[in-house]
Amino acid sequence: MIDRTLLIQSLAENLEKITSDPQIVPETLDSVRFIRRESDRKFGCLISKPSFSLVVNGSKKALVGDEEFLYGTGACLLTGSFMPDSFEAVDASETNPFLAISLTIEPKLCDQAIAFLSEKEAIGSETGNSKIFSLYEADEGLLDAFLRLSELALHPEHAALFSDIVKREIYLRVLTSPLGIAFSQLYVPGTAENKIRRAVDWLSAHFSRSIIRPWQKKSECPPPLITGDSERSSEARRVSLFGIYVLQKPRD
Repeated sequence: MIDRTLLIQSLAENLEKITSDPQIVPETLDSVRFIRRESDRKFGCLISKPSFSLVVNGSKKALVGDEEFLYGTGACLLTGSFMPDSFEAVDASETNPFLAISLTIEPKLCDQAIAFLSEKEAIGSETGNSKIFSLYEADEGLLDAFLRLSELALHPEHAALFSDIVKREIYLRVLTSPLGIAFSQLYVPGTAENKIRRAVDWLSAHFSRSIIRPWQKKSECPPPLITGDSERSSEARRVSLFGIYVLQKPRD
């Protein structure tokens, strides 16, 4: 196996080629994004997709709920569900850009990997509770898999044949890592973590629809809120706090 430092260096060289300007490169590979930031300005509240992310260069500070996380080169981040966060690329500049790869979780590949490892009782374990947001230092095997994923972006003629194979390997390596239990519990049907994740995903998918109370008639359904982020945030907060609302399609 190639040395960890050399793997990260090779990843950075590939991302320099893929991302020539500060941007999030459109998905040249399905479900894969290559990220480059050249300033440390803070980004407001965004909705993160369920994903694995690998920091290739620089550091990132993220505020998730009331917790702040600071992580840097070589860190692997698991975001298990749609969730709001704000972040900044710490000390990023044109000469020292923040570089990262983000792989959006695909349920089909995820289910296949969990089923395969469950049969072999090979899912990794960790102490503590499962979390929707988790961090750990990527080992050489995971870095090597992400390196091959970046090479497919540079040689898209091979992507159709090999991208799913490489992505499946990344799922398997994360599942056999210290994040294995945290990750699998979010996607194994019947677990408390899975129920929470599915509820959050459902709310995110239906967020633009108007909200009515169960005792209201459809004719009493208020129009969807479209006037501002603060009102929409308050609406979402009520859903989270009380859990008694039913989402319906907006009226014409």
